[in-house]
Amino acid sequence: MGGHTTTEQKKLYLPELASGQKTASLAISEPGRGNHPKSLQTAAVFRDGFWYITGEKSYLSNGPFADLFIVLAITGITNNIKEYTAFIIPADSPGLTRTQPLPLKVFKPSPHCGIKLENCKVPDSSILGEKGKAYKSIAIPFRDAEDLLIMGPVLGCKAALMKIITENIIHKNLMLNHELKTELGMIHSSILAMRTLCLDAAVMMDSQDDPEELACILLAVKAMADKNLDNMESFYKNAGLEENPEWRRIMDDLRFAVRLAENIRRIRAEKQADIILGKR
Repeated sequence: MGGHTTTEQKKLYLPELASGQKTASLAISEPGRGNHPKSLQTAAVFRDGFWYITGEKSYLSNGPFADLFIVLAITGITNNIKEYTAFIIPADSPGLTRTQPLPLKVFKPSPHCGIKLENCKVPDSSILGEKGKAYKSIAIPFRDAEDLLIMGPVLGCKAALMKIITENIIHKNLMLNHELKTELGMIHSSILAMRTLCLDAAVMMDSQDDPEELACILLAVKAMADKNLDNMESFYKNAGLEENPEWRRIMDDLRFAVRLAENIRRIRAEKQADIILGKR
């Protein structure tokens, strides 16, 4: 948010956001449409010095208690291409209502909901960043940041699963054969490799250096994380360990986390294939 704000917006919002006194939620996805720019319908119309926003957003992280929503809305169409603008909208703005929290079985500490906007009136000063450029400047970079940041809790949860595995093995005094030892060693090594790649990706993201290489690293890390979960479940079963509620809860959260926006990653993988085949 900070890189797109005006001086006044920084003074108004950043201190309380940085201190945790307020929470913001990015509103891009729409019910039944996902987050693809061709599908989104929420639109903003400018009249009499104000913007009037109408539409619906869904799957908003921390939405039930967010104080601010960053809403992407269509503000123009050029050559059949929708132009999106981001608006900072306080949760108590007239015309904005929250929908019921989504019954997600995962991510319990971060509840999700949607919002409905019916001629929600906001001033021109609520625009975040450049008018008409929000999808490229905010939505797309946010995907990379989201993919990278979510690997923090993913790697933390994988460490928790490794602790469950080792404690179970020690508690049951299990003697692992060579194959199981190899499998466990590869699982552990894969987690360490993912951590190193994520640290490298964070440096690249901060320096804004080589976005194509960064995209490749993020694609690879998510694929590794998913495969690593397969290997963990296989090892757990082959070692004869009994599943417990903590193991299943963490595993379900991780499966959901590493497969978020899987369709976007598929598109990006195809893009990388086109690059190496010289079709770009």
